[in-house]
Amino acid sequence: MSNPVTLILLLLPAAISAVGMNCPATCGSTIPSVTITDGCLCGTTMPGLEGGPFDAYLGVPFAKPPVGELRFANPVRNLPWSGAYNASIARGACLQQNEFNPDRALAGDEDCLYLNVYKPRTGSGPLPVMAYIHGGGYIAGTAHPAYVGPEKFMDTGRVVLVTFQYRVGALGFLSTGDRAAPGDFGLKDQTMALKWIQENIRRFGGDPAKVTLFGQSAGASSVQLHMVSPLSAGLFAKAISASGSMLSYWNRPYEDALTLARRQGEALDISNARAISTEKLVEALRKVDAKQLVGSVDKLKFWYNQPIILYRPVVERYVSKETFLSEDPARLWASGRYRKVPWLTGFVPNEGAALTLGVVTNAVKLPQFLANQTNLLSMFAAVPKSQEKNLLKRFFAGAPVSNANIDGFDKMVTEAAFLYPMMKSILLYRASNPSASGGSVSLYHFNFAGRYRYSALYTGQPMTSRYGIVHGEDLLYLWRSPAVFPDFPRDSPEAAMSRRLVKLFVDFAYEGLCPKRTPFSSSSGGVD
Repeated sequence: MSNPVTLILLLLPAAISAVGMNCPATCGSTIPSVTITDGCLCGTTMPGLEGGPFDAYLGVPFAKPPVGELRFANPVRNLPWSGAYNASIARGACLQQNEFNPDRALAGDEDCLYLNVYKPRTGSGPLPVMAYIHGGGYIAGTAHPAYVGPEKFMDTGRVVLVTFQYRVGALGFLSTGDRAAPGDFGLKDQTMALKWIQENIRRFGGDPAKVTLFGQSAGASSVQLHMVSPLSAGLFAKAISASGSMLSYWNRPYEDALTLARRQGEALDISNARAISTEKLVEALRKVDAKQLVGSVDKLKFWYNQPIILYRPVVERYVSKETFLSEDPARLWASGRYRKVPWLTGFVPNEGAALTLGVVTNAVKLPQFLANQTNLLSMFAAVPKSQEKNLLKRFFAGAPVSNANIDGFDKMVTEAAFLYPMMKSILLYRASNPSASGGSVSLYHFNFAGRYRYSALYTGQPMTSRYGIVHGEDLLYLWRSPAVFPDFPRDSPEAAMSRRLVKLFVDFAYEGLCPKRTPFSSSSGGVD
């Protein structure tokens, strides 16, 4: 994955042998440097978008490469290095096949557990820390600055920002339901990154006691899962979930992950995959070429489950000190067994587009969906089949789904997969979280229609307002994404909206509270 972000690159190998080195002297007087628990980092300088330059430490390892025997295994902390580490070059995404993009091309690398730290050059520390979990439905996503550019947060000069990668798809979430491959590896990668922050962020001018964990889509659901997981205790003080809920059906843990793992083995022509021991199954899966493994998802029946998000979190049956989830997270949330931290959550109008546009704009998938709608409607709405007539009445004017009323599909999935579980999460949070406990919940609604439309990424078609403000549209205003969208003109309504949304998040990282409803003064909508 290329990096169009302008960086001041170091002409250093990945590590330079040195004994008893002085980190600033080794990196050079003009190069940002810092000594962490693992050794010396030589960073780089990145230009701000509207503000001044800031320091960046890119591609910093926080775990050993999850390859070989570490494939389908819990993450293991990387070893310290003896020289200076070149932290001026961003690492690509974890290996993935992005089902949300029309081309669905394989991209990334199995060796991918790296993070990025961005710090302002000015400001009195220690500063609050914002740690971001990217979205992508547990099957895709990246922390690369070409897509998750830090400039808008760094322009504030008020926070230290950390973005990190985690394993996705089969490599991150395949499980045999036992010790052979307990599962939730991607979530455990996230936890290890959070532990790294606790160990090292002071060296970057950040306050480990003031970490705000925030994420979008599957990253938002991950944030909530960290609120209930015992592994994440003490690792963050505030939480932000954008456009995603732990209670969404696409986040619901598989009850029979082993069957999916065996079907994956069959798709890869592993002999007797349905019957061999889980140990032998995992051993065989570890020997398969990584790209072949990830690409083999196409061989699994398309409508077997939710047709995009095949792999997801599990409740681990083999419980150890490294277990991420040992109970149903929905039950934990409903009973109030979660971190009582200030929590901000929000949504956009057409969240369902992430799951529907890849179907309704596809010449192959749409006819399949329409022909099988009797079986599929209830699945996409996460309700019993007996409710199909009610679905047709509410979202499709009582008629069978067709090209004429297909817009109802977006509305149905927006409500079922995003809004309802989000509101349920909020109500449960308020019911089981008395104000005296220190927790509070705030809700925002992003409803701004700018010049660039995120729907183009789902459809591969020219930008259009046809699909409204879709899932992911708010990312255009939080992050710079030069690989896919041009920058907003500085004096544009979009740039003003961007400053406002970033300020909302940064203010929350400071105060743990949101201002009362104050809509953005634009005819195109806003955030409130």
